[in-house]
Amino acid sequence: MGKLNKRAPEKEQTKKDKFQGEQGSVVKRSEFIEALSAVTVGTGGQMLLEGSLNVVLDDKWMRTYNDFLSVSYPFPSGIRSAVNHEDLMKILNRMEDEELMLQTDEEAPLVIRGEYVKVELPSSDVRIMKYIDDLSLEDLDWQELPEKFMEGLWWCFFSASRKKEEKNHSIFCTGTDMVSTDNYRVGVYNLEAETEPFLISASNAMALLKTGFHFERSVIVNGWIHFEGETGVVVSSRLLDEETYDAPKVKGVVDAALEELDKHAYTFPDKFEDVLSRIAVFASSNEVFSELVDVTFSGSEIICEGRKEAGKIKERIPVKEKYPKIEFKIPIFFVRDILKITRKFNTSGNFIIFRTPNFTQLILTIGD
Repeated sequence: MGKLNKRAPEKEQTKKDKFQGEQGSVVKRSEFIEALSAVTVGTGGQMLLEGSLNVVLDDKWMRTYNDFLSVSYPFPSGIRSAVNHEDLMKILNRMEDEELMLQTDEEAPLVIRGEYVKVELPSSDVRIMKYIDDLSLEDLDWQELPEKFMEGLWWCFFSASRKKEEKNHSIFCTGTDMVSTDNYRVGVYNLEAETEPFLISASNAMALLKTGFHFERSVIVNGWIHFEGETGVVVSSRLLDEETYDAPKVKGVVDAALEELDKHAYTFPDKFEDVLSRIAVFASSNEVFSELVDVTFSGSEIICEGRKEAGKIKERIPVKEKYPKIEFKIPIFFVRDILKITRKFNTSGNFIIFRTPNFTQLILTIGD
């Protein structure tokens, strides 16, 4: 489909000339799309709340909300309206004007004007605006997050349960550590600093990571934790009940495992990443960053397997080092990243452990 608003071959006009005499806010289309992309993770959700597919232009913010997560991105528009997020993105991607005027009137909550085009978006479910109003970002007492917060969130995400109905579909910040488990894996990350304890869902943790922003401050208010990042973006996550999560018990599993370890550290071979890239084609998963590969260490070889409905693949890696017989499943994204830091692991036979200066990952092996 072609672009909307094909310009006539006239000399380029200034922002002031183009919309002279018009009442509204002038914005750059590229910045409009950037803001709209930034708040995308706040749309939809597990249960479609009325209006959760909308985006709200809220004076100096652009916002989305789905009852579990909300994203607010600085975007001065001087307008307050709610329209369908997907429709708005499609329209903006098909327009050619870089400078647009935003207006509102009784007929349409949002009017977008270019030099030769006028788009009127119909009113969508405005109940979402009440939920956003209740989630005020004004006059909050922000606290600095530990410098390693985002790194800890990334590493602990891999150990959290992917089953959203389970209590372990979560990441717990104890104040000094981040902890997660799915009963087969345990991740503990030392933050090297203190922050206020909180428990959030793994889905919301992934939403934070997917935004691509680095979050530097946080504040807990009325059952929500707000994370503020670069450019002023704010991601708000509904808190889970900390009393349902036994962090000392989870950390205790790792502490006990460390005492049982074979002191000898085994090494992943250099060619392992090349094999992994081929296995990844058939890795099993329904979720991003969760693709699993089966790995078996046995004597003088390593066997990697991937399987899904489309097919399966198995590859053997001959090695000089003698390994104990161990078999485990591991997320591909995790092993790719951990091998950039350490190629070593320890085992007791019942589990393997990866360790970095701040992070410990325990993975249960698969019994015979």
